[in-house]
Amino acid sequence: MDSIRIEFDNSYCYVENNSLDVTKTVDEVCKIEHWYYTRNWHTKRPERKVRDLVFFSSRNGGYVFPRGWFWEVYDKLTEKGYIIRVFDKREPLDLKPIKSKYIDIKYYDYQLQAIEKAIKIRYGVIHHPTGSGKTITMVGLIDYIGTPGFIMVPSRMLLHQTAEVLQKYFPMLEIGLIGDNEFTLGDITIGTSDSLFLKQYQIGAAIDNRFGGKLKFLFTDECLPYHCMVSTEFGSIKIGNLYHALDYKKIRVLSYDPEIKHIYYSNIKRIKKKRKEEIYKIKVAHGVNTSYIRCTGNHKVFANGKMVKAKDLVVGDQLEVLTDE
Repeated sequence: MDSIRIEFDNSYCYVENNSLDVTKTVDEVCKIEHWYYTRNWHTKRPERKVRDLVFFSSRNGGYVFPRGWFWEVYDKLTEKGYIIRVFDKREPLDLKPIKSKYIDIKYYDYQLQAIEKAIKIRYGVIHHPTGSGKTITMVGLIDYIGTPGFIMVPSRMLLHQTAEVLQKYFPMLEIGLIGDNEFTLGDITIGTSDSLFLKQYQIGAAIDNRFGGKLKFLFTDECLPYHCMVSTEFGSIKIGNLYHALDYKKIRVLSYDPEIKHIYYSNIKRIKKKRKEEIYKIKVAHGVNTSYIRCTGNHKVFANGKMVKAKDLVVGDQLEVLTDE
């Protein structure tokens, strides 16, 4: 059985193989179908076109691609029978804790577990439902890791809301904003996904000039699991179904702002698929009706007045569930 060497650093992965199987796998995973509109000069009407956005390149008889696709490439090559030899070439994380005297937070157990595991593994997805304190978890991570760093949020409302919370706990730091007609780089910079994409070259130059091209962290707010059901203007839809929808950015999902207790529909910015995990099927009874929740074992749910992992639930636990009514 053939073996393949994959090494990754702080940003990229390198596969030392350009066989047909590897080429097909990298091409399948690291290429995204993208649609856009242009004007048809004959009919004078907008016309939709499709093109591929390619996120890999060849190098020294292999391929280089962003590290976020590591597990998907790893899983697909393993399924084809290859033995994968992984080499971690990441630079050590230069921790310079801030230890802000303004932080007087009693973290929940699930927040402490998330902080400890994120520091140990150094990348991944933290599952916190709405209103459970995602921003506070970020505060704990930033206080331990240090600065500089970036936080990407999906909307202008979250841009200013996150900035307000961070300024409260880190008044000694400069909080930068990119979005809503703002462009300032700070010790902690928060940006909307659209603005970060549109101004990526200016941001890259600014990071090089101020921080020598290196950041301590990058957080992406509101990242949901593949099998999670989300409420949309068309009813409840699995994220997996949204992922395969060519025009998913046209679908608006129900969002909730816990600060002002406001429910509203917002546009989807991006959906990214992660590696496969075992899925739990939880039977929930409400009145005379029953329904099912499907999620990963590590997914957090609100049960018996606290956050617990789905795999730790037992029969009789009381869950709080948002229904379509």
